[in-house]
Amino acid sequence: MRIGMILVAILVNFSAVVAGGERATGRASEQEVSKAQRRNQQLPLPHGEAMALAGVARSIGAREAGIAFLERAVESPMYGEVARIELAEMLVDTDAQRAAELILPSLERAGSSQLRDAAAVVARKSVMTGLPVDLVRSIEHASGGLSRSSRRAIKAVTADLETEGGRQTLRRLLERNRGDLPALDAARRLEALEDPTPREQWLVAGCLFRHALYEEAASTLEIVAGLTSKHIPASEPAFLRGRCAFRLDRWSEAEKWYQRALKTAPTVTRKAEILVHLARTRELAGDLEGAVEMARQAVVAKTTDDRRLFLIRLRLRQGRRDLANLGLAGVRSTSARARGRVLMALNELAMGRTDEALATLQLVRIRPWRGPVRVVAAGELARNDRPLEAVAMLESAAKDLDAFWGGQARKVMASLPMEVVADWRGSQKEMVDAEGGIVGPALRRWAVLEFDLDVLAGIRKRLVTARSIHPVKVEPMIGGLAGDLRSIGLIREAVRWDPGAFPVKPPEEGLWTVDQFLAGDSPWRAIRTANAVWRSWGSDVPVRAYPEALEAAYYPMPRLGEVIVAADNGGIDWAIVAGVAREESRWNPGVMSVVGARGLMQLMPLTAETVAARLGKENPAPDQLFESKLSLELGASELGRLNRSFEGFSAAAVAAYNAGEAQSRLWVEQCGADCDEARFMLTITFNVTRGYTEDVLASAETYRKLMSNAAAPEPVMN
Repeated sequence: MRIGMILVAILVNFSAVVAGGERATGRASEQEVSKAQRRNQQLPLPHGEAMALAGVARSIGAREAGIAFLERAVESPMYGEVARIELAEMLVDTDAQRAAELILPSLERAGSSQLRDAAAVVARKSVMTGLPVDLVRSIEHASGGLSRSSRRAIKAVTADLETEGGRQTLRRLLERNRGDLPALDAARRLEALEDPTPREQWLVAGCLFRHALYEEAASTLEIVAGLTSKHIPASEPAFLRGRCAFRLDRWSEAEKWYQRALKTAPTVTRKAEILVHLARTRELAGDLEGAVEMARQAVVAKTTDDRRLFLIRLRLRQGRRDLANLGLAGVRSTSARARGRVLMALNELAMGRTDEALATLQLVRIRPWRGPVRVVAAGELARNDRPLEAVAMLESAAKDLDAFWGGQARKVMASLPMEVVADWRGSQKEMVDAEGGIVGPALRRWAVLEFDLDVLAGIRKRLVTARSIHPVKVEPMIGGLAGDLRSIGLIREAVRWDPGAFPVKPPEEGLWTVDQFLAGDSPWRAIRTANAVWRSWGSDVPVRAYPEALEAAYYPMPRLGEVIVAADNGGIDWAIVAGVAREESRWNPGVMSVVGARGLMQLMPLTAETVAARLGKENPAPDQLFESKLSLELGASELGRLNRSFEGFSAAAVAAYNAGEAQSRLWVEQCGADCDEARFMLTITFNVTRGYTEDVLASAETYRKLMSNAAAPEPVMN
């Protein structure tokens, strides 16, 4: 057994090098795998060695060898369950029945939730491929102890449509949630029926819409809109049909269906909501006067602060500042009034009325606007040769700035005269010295606003001392399944099947865990753990001020080669692509959003089809968007197109990636001739898009810094 473990260590090293692309060693690994296959045929290998060799075989694409080694490892009392599931994953496309039989025991009593959920994925694929009825029923019976999402996945494919109970199961799945993959499975099965009921057609159409399959949803919604049934909510099919057209940028078609929905709106509130959608449609179609009228009617029908703010923005676009002021006087909540003042100030800046804008910005004193508007004000003061006022404004903003706005503040600080910055830096040092060994307001403010990386290194040293941050001297003990798998060199498998075994506290051990998660190809877990480490050390100080190992953990760069190739082909900065992947999916290729965006770059199926056609590729099926390389290729191509469309203004391109090109173009127009990143960000009216764009740009800037920093990161771990 000891000799076997030595061989395993050698082969695992080969596997790591193969993943890095060393051809000569790759050939050596192939030779070792081939030798091991022959030995396994003569005398079965030890279970642990077979398990480790299966990992090596998969890493070099030796499918048959991997299957053979896993067949041997299945007999292991220690690794058998993992081997069964991994073997089933390899067989499900070619031998669905064997795959289903392998995972059946794990559905009921797997050792971890990760194992049970993986077994459920195999079960779903097996059933969809085709299985004997008795085996399908066994899978259905065994799924009772799974997580809710896994139970939904099994029910969606095992429900018997020959019975009313089966159809009722699918209807319930869609009524509870139309946005996940099991819902789409259920919808596809109901859609294929020859005699769907009106309620079933409505549920199917809603699911297709939620999954961004707008063309398909539109045709079904047209049918449903013509039906009369107590199971179909009034006006909703016509409204969703309008939303499909809106998502497809067909403005006149969208208006037609919205108007139809408006006629049957059941309540005044619903009528007001549809009027807002009509106003947005007319604005994007270029009919500003019509948009104002629809927005005005919405306010009259059912007044809310959000609807007043929408009308205020349109009035400002009209040049009717007097009416915008009247509207602002009617806004009730403090936060909405602050947002209205931001809109007024941005309009003043766009008109070149800097002093008036600064006066208006001074009135904004509540979060989340307080910090950002002060950064914008500081930028205007700096451009108007008022550097001392700019410094004071930045200092007053520092405690309210996130990663993006902290970066914007540092850009303003870096634009000030050197002597002003030197005086400011000296005063910061004096105040920090006066605070002694604690992390007080002065050190926190300095950490946010300091743009010189050499000076920042000194702040890091102070922080490490003040917070008693020490490296881990002894590797933490890992037990359970993860410990067993790590003992034979299978780090990726340990991370995948038993991530809870890795420590998060103390934070230094959490940072060690980040390295394990990255080595195990789970960057989303690494980011989550790095966030926990940051909060343990103290999130009152930005990540950038802690040892650089934390920042590198917080902003991992997996698939860097694929990112760079995709970005080059798409004609876009690689850091923007990396920023989008981090913020969209946390580098997890298997995620899907509530609106149907899929994969690493969170592509909508329609967008993916459009980009693929432009690149001369076949239309990708929705499930193909979970493939990392394809997602990066299509996402980078679309980002590059948008960036060129906005003449290199990356902020607008990123906003368009999230909210649509037409909408982002309106924001650019409203931002004015001297629009920069900071002003544009405050102009964005969708909270989700604004936060998303800020996060992507902040991540991109951090990625650039990490890549350009030639010095080795400060060691936190041994």
